[in-house]
Amino acid sequence: MAVEQLKRVVDSTHADIVIDSSWKYLGLEAMQDMWTNRQLPGRVIDITPSIVSASWSSNIDLEDFGLDVRQSKGIEIDFWLFENTLADARYVIIDDEYVIPDSQLPHFILTNPFDGLTELLADRAIALLNG
Repeated sequence: MAVEQLKRVVDSTHADIVIDSSWKYLGLEAMQDMWTNRQLPGRVIDITPSIVSASWSSNIDLEDFGLDVRQSKGIEIDFWLFENTLADARYVIIDDEYVIPDSQLPHFILTNPFDGLTELLADRAIALLNG
């Protein structure tokens, strides 16, 4: 169901996808290959830069650290946007963890890890991306 909703978002907005997930440590080409092999909707155009190394993040519990470390995804997203888009770019952040700074809340869609991207959340993503 979540994949169908992502397809609906991509089809309705012509959005491209930038990955900011622990999977990104495999590299852009591996992410694009995985996306193609799994026949996922949309086009992965990039991955965000990593401010926390894969080996470090896999060996720690982020809950043991302060909010700034847990919000590294938000910092990585901000950096990617700064390097790759105009200041007024439309984007959404879809994640099942609340790991962003407050400045990104207008662009953030929190999913349930069990349900993923629901129809209601996909509608919200489409509205944000289409303005």
